[in-house]
Amino acid sequence: MKSAALFFSFCAVQHAATAAIQPQGIAPAGTEDLHTVLPLRTRRIMAERRRDIPPKSNPGDPAKLSYMDPPKSKVNNIQVSPSVLYPGAQYKKIRYGPYRIPPISEDNAEFRVMNVSGIANLLTLNATKPCEKECVLHGLTTDLEYDDGRLATQKTGSWLHHVVLWNVGPEVNDAVCRSGKIDLGAGMGGLTELEPGYGVEHLFESGNEKTYVDFSVKESPIKLGYHLRTTDELLFNIELMNMEDREKWVWLTLNWDYREEVNDQYKEGHVVWMSIGPDRCGTNSPNPFGTTNLTISQQPLHPKFTEYSVPWVAPADGHVMGGNGHLHEGGTSTSIYKNGQLLCTSYPHYAKSAPGENQGMGMGHGRKRQIMGAHGENNTMIEHIEKQGGCVFPNGHDIKKGDIMFIKADYDFSKHNGMKNKKGEIDEVMAIVGTLVAFDSPLRINKLTQEALR
Repeated sequence: MKSAALFFSFCAVQHAATAAIQPQGIAPAGTEDLHTVLPLRTRRIMAERRRDIPPKSNPGDPAKLSYMDPPKSKVNNIQVSPSVLYPGAQYKKIRYGPYRIPPISEDNAEFRVMNVSGIANLLTLNATKPCEKECVLHGLTTDLEYDDGRLATQKTGSWLHHVVLWNVGPEVNDAVCRSGKIDLGAGMGGLTELEPGYGVEHLFESGNEKTYVDFSVKESPIKLGYHLRTTDELLFNIELMNMEDREKWVWLTLNWDYREEVNDQYKEGHVVWMSIGPDRCGTNSPNPFGTTNLTISQQPLHPKFTEYSVPWVAPADGHVMGGNGHLHEGGTSTSIYKNGQLLCTSYPHYAKSAPGENQGMGMGHGRKRQIMGAHGENNTMIEHIEKQGGCVFPNGHDIKKGDIMFIKADYDFSKHNGMKNKKGEIDEVMAIVGTLVAFDSPLRINKLTQEALR
């Protein structure tokens, strides 16, 4: 099949752009340089990043300069074992990288374009899949590691702002966005359109909380999972943060539970991502709940407010199996509604020394988190979201084609401090809910509908 890299060519510049040197055991990403089909803004960022890695002297010839060498992995980049969560299934941890996180004093494209320091914003194409043939995904999570397999955490100065994983292919159908477009975020050029005949789905999103995302419900009599096909290709965007003034090299891990069999017993499990703020699909759908409480950069206008997502209309019959919320600091709850009735409320748990801040799961935002606030105050000193609970419905809640779902998010900065930017303002906020839906029949998006949405 045509590679998704025929449309996205960031890997052509990843070596020179703080990015993915593919390690042994990992299939190399596509390198076709077809960047001319990308937006002008994206091409400019790519060109700028070609000059970003600081050079070092070549010992053989001090007059010549060469790029800094990434470390080699000291552990296996693919690790397989029986799944603990799902009997009869496989567990596979795949390490992708290494990725360079610049020191906070480095003057690079992220600093000049996005006005942030110590940030690496990267895109990896044609990422290694857990299975070569068709398989059913039960769930996955993510983590950051160093060359020797040690966890790269806040305590060692490394921070996973977000990872967003997409599946691209001729048979891929997103339950939410059916426009054939993908939002790479402002730091990667924004909304980008796929070539005709390809679909894209938001498969997985996580921040530093590294929540496990289920495509199955272990205790449910309903068999379901995400169907990964041979023609599918994976790509992901990651944003990494350095909390120290020295460069770091890290590997991103995706940890998969899956089984190498696809049959009619397994319904298609899709995570329906709903979020506050702009429409996730780039269709400029109006929000019937009225004027937003956020600025264009997702900063709050009030110290206490409620915000709603653009409603989602179910494209087919199925069952709602559960949901898990995601908030930034200051958030107090997220709730899921179906046809105006409450299905689930998710509450965050705050801790002073949270191992991972619950942040950055979504895309479509231009402003990035700042570790240091105005006047030198440190955002790591406030309480952070350690984890956020969710809801599981083993027997499922019926959902019919045409039913409407939306999320409600509540923020109260008098109860929990928010993260601040360098100006001392409350920084961007988010509310995202991933709702697992088991559809009764495979999703097939009408091509005429897809064209009308573009």
